[in-house]
Amino acid sequence: MNRYLQRTRQRLLPLIALLTLPTLSVCAQEAETPAADTPSPQTATTLKALPATPRYGFCSMTALLQSLPEYAQAMEAMQQLRERYELEAQHNEDDFRRRFQEYLQGQKNFPEPILLKRQGDLERAMEEGLEFRRQADSLLVVAERDLLAPLRKRVEGVVKSIGTERGYDYVIDTDLAAFPFLNPALSEDITADALAKLQEASLPATQQ
Repeated sequence: MNRYLQRTRQRLLPLIALLTLPTLSVCAQEAETPAADTPSPQTATTLKALPATPRYGFCSMTALLQSLPEYAQAMEAMQQLRERYELEAQHNEDDFRRRFQEYLQGQKNFPEPILLKRQGDLERAMEEGLEFRRQADSLLVVAERDLLAPLRKRVEGVVKSIGTERGYDYVIDTDLAAFPFLNPALSEDITADALAKLQEASLPATQQ
């Protein structure tokens, strides 16, 4: 029986050796080949040496808006409009004070029906004066928005064009004060470039 087992083992040994050779070869190759996801020290050094490319820009939209010559003109128009509203409001308030003084001087002598009428007139005058102030404030807000809308659009167009040309992910408006830190390796100030573009667009065709 022992001889039979020995003869069987001797016949199987070459077959077992042939079957295990490919597996050993594959294991040896895997051991010699570095993992694809792990960069070599030389590659890692090269990646670290590459300069960072700015991914976003930043600027003050208000500063760009105020740099436009038309902005000063719009603010002058707004000041004139405020003065007109203020004159009208002051006229209404002066008229109210005059009528109130007349009421105080004559209230002891007025019959009750006239006294009540004067009181009603004063209350209406006061409400109308307050309502005029509220409406004037709302109208001024709308007027300023309408005057500055085309200027804001022009500034936004320049900022978008710079962002597109440089492939930024986005441009930050620093007026919002929402970013206390901007990584200088990944961002850049585009204010000077935007100002240059705005100035160039404002020049007459003969000067460009």
